[in-house]
Amino acid sequence: TKLKSVFNEICGQTFKSKITLNSQQTYNTLRLDIQSYTGDRSSSKPPIGHAKKLIEMGMEQSMEMRDEIFLQLIKQTRENPIRMPISHQSPAINRDSHSDKLLRAWKLFGVISSVFYPGDTLYYPCLNYLWNVAINDKEEEIQRYARFCFKRVQKIFEGDIRLKAPCNEEIQFVEVCRLSLCPLNCS
Repeated sequence: TKLKSVFNEICGQTFKSKITLNSQQTYNTLRLDIQSYTGDRSSSKPPIGHAKKLIEMGMEQSMEMRDEIFLQLIKQTRENPIRMPISHQSPAINRDSHSDKLLRAWKLFGVISSVFYPGDTLYYPCLNYLWNVAINDKEEEIQRYARFCFKRVQKIFEGDIRLKAPCNEEIQFVEVCRLSLCPLNCS
């Protein structure tokens, strides 16, 4: 699949998905929630509701599901149409709209990376991707989000593990690359 090729390209390894047919519905749900959060798919639910659902899925599911979430986020931030050369884009693409969607994808990446980290197979390739974007992207705002995600993935991996999902206020802080002074852990 496309995700396998993204993984192969960023880390030079062969990716073997461990998603089973039983979890295919969960996988489709996560993909739709990511698309709804970024605005690639319309939804009656506010974006923060989709972020919370993804957080719950990542906290409650297997490490393979976390990897799938990170791979989807890499795909959203890497293969977004705004990133394609203009010659490869559809003439109907509204660059401003896609720029907003790209920023929303980076915000979601920050939210997810503030709660859990990818598995051993994807941890270093994910960090390499984030670092590469942080130092090479043309847009300062994207660089800032990539640096934030890089730091958060490292911190969570080093043991700052969350036992409880963040509340809306924490998520809103993270969406602007800020952490609240102490976890709010609202109900």
